[in-house]
Amino acid sequence: MSSAASPPNKKNHLRFSVALMAVGFLGIIALAFLAFASVHELSRQFLLLESAIILVVTLGLLILVARHDKKTEEAEAIAESQLSHLADFATDLYWETDLEGHVIAAGGRLMKTFFPDINHVVGRHYMSVIKLDDTEREKMLNALQAIKPYSDILSVFHATDGRRFYISLSATPRYSKSGAVIGYLGVGTNVTRRIEAQGRLKHMAEHDMLTGLANRYSFQNRIEKDIAESAEDENIAILAIDLDNFKSINDTFGHQTGDALLNLVAARIVSSLSRPFRVGGLELKCSASVGVACAPLHAESTQGLLKCADLALYEAKGSGRSCYRLFQTPETRRAAVN
Repeated sequence: MSSAASPPNKKNHLRFSVALMAVGFLGIIALAFLAFASVHELSRQFLLLESAIILVVTLGLLILVARHDKKTEEAEAIAESQLSHLADFATDLYWETDLEGHVIAAGGRLMKTFFPDINHVVGRHYMSVIKLDDTEREKMLNALQAIKPYSDILSVFHATDGRRFYISLSATPRYSKSGAVIGYLGVGTNVTRRIEAQGRLKHMAEHDMLTGLANRYSFQNRIEKDIAESAEDENIAILAIDLDNFKSINDTFGHQTGDALLNLVAARIVSSLSRPFRVGGLELKCSASVGVACAPLHAESTQGLLKCADLALYEAKGSGRSCYRLFQTPETRRAAVN
């Protein structure tokens, strides 16, 4: 994260204070000479000497102030150079922009990883350099329009060898000596490991660890989304499939073989289940029972729809297996009988 840059008015206050002290000191000397001359009625030559002394003292003070300013500017230049070199080692990315958003300086440990030629960055608008999704872009633009700092804006960079990096961007306004905003100063932090770890955790939460297939949690989220986005004249259908006698395959050949079979079955449709599957050196045959339920015809919630599909599946298995049944409400059952 970058530290907030405050308006550099302290230097101006210091110089003004030094000048004010010099004027006050000269005023005191002048008044002392005038008082001394009026009391002792000194000659004109003495008054000229007085003026000469005051002039010499004034020039001396101006020279001292000028030397002080020069040393201060040299020290600032050295400090800025040292900070620039330090930033190259201490940060993954850093940059400075003008008020229009054009990059005027950039560096950091990862700069050459993304941009071997710094000239491809300097002079360009930094929004054309970074890649943001719509949400992150809106967060950044809101901060820029309000001229406020922003932090933890997630962006994507690609190395020259094709590797993808996730970079967290933070920046704060940059000020001139008069206190006016003249651009932004920002840093980028490599958070690739954190984002990839979060992605792995999300995948583990939504998929079965043995088969790699989407689990019930992921399935329910998908169905809830589809039901919420479906129009009134659209039906969302759920097919509950149960592999007949799957337990015997697990018991005979082991769970590893059963998991492999599940992966193969998941990539096919019911009509293709009549042909044999080859798992390793084994040739296995299986059939399936299917229960079908539709929303909003049979239910309007995910849990209700799953329950209806399970009931239809139970009926298919009770009808001899290797078939499918559509969920029937009591009304449709009576209509079918009549």
